[in-house]
Amino acid sequence: MALAPEDLAQSAGAINVDFRMVLFAVALSLLTGILFGIAPATVASRFDLLSALRGHSRFGSGRRLRSWLVSAEVAISVVLLAGATLLFRSLVGLEAVNTGMDTSNLLTFRVSLLDA
Repeated sequence: MALAPEDLAQSAGAINVDFRMVLFAVALSLLTGILFGIAPATVASRFDLLSALRGHSRFGSGRRLRSWLVSAEVAISVVLLAGATLLFRSLVGLEAVNTGMDTSNLLTFRVSLLDA
């Protein structure tokens, strides 16, 4: 708190958890899990496991949905990988930025206080 800006230090007591937002996030997570779990569940429920194990199954209309989902997953993975790469390059670039502090004649030390 000693290093926090004055605006933040004065309003630090006003920072709290809004349980309505926590409930909204949990509900949204459950809804998303259910919604994106329905498509694989419906395809799996129409799938004849015995004929698939024998090797005589045909894929039917589930093939298009499955290929679309795989394509979407690959596209999202590429976007996330590109974002992570850009973030890493930015962090490496930030380490090389001159902060304007002269550290040539700098002395640092630590003080540990013992329990008395």
